[in-house]
Amino acid sequence: MNSSKVNACVFRYAQAVWEPIILTDETTANAGIADIVIVKPNHDSIEIEVKVSLSDLKAEAKKGKYTSDFTDAMWDKFAHDYEVYTNYFYFAIPKVLVKKAKPYIEVNYPYAGIITCWADGHCEIVKEANLIREKKLSTKAFNRLVVSVLEKYAFYRIDLWEGDNELRI
Repeated sequence: MNSSKVNACVFRYAQAVWEPIILTDETTANAGIADIVIVKPNHDSIEIEVKVSLSDLKAEAKKGKYTSDFTDAMWDKFAHDYEVYTNYFYFAIPKVLVKKAKPYIEVNYPYAGIITCWADGHCEIVKEANLIREKKLSTKAFNRLVVSVLEKYAFYRIDLWEGDNELRI
């Protein structure tokens, strides 16, 4: 199962279960590349990293962003500098990887949840994520996500109406 298929599974799952007001992939709006970012109606934010192999998962630890050594003080500075408040963090992995990946995740990312994706396209949560931070996304960070989604997915069309150069979306 490749990362595109895992992404598609997670998107379907997220839409059905979390009813997001924002659901985007590969965004840089939260200070680094996130595979999937979800903002729920209550403004909880969920970041999901898609990993399709154990080596891919282990390489993630080199980023240091969500490892178990990421102290509260580091979280506070990160959140303050970027106005990013990820409330929950998950790894999305293929079902065949769960047996090897789960122990590694539990040691190195004790607060992270695990979403497993089956070859037939459905997902399930194998491990619920712990709350990382109670603070919700700032308005500035929320707006950054909206702009990120618009820049990636929106199609802009400029119509000229009787000499009017106004941008219409």
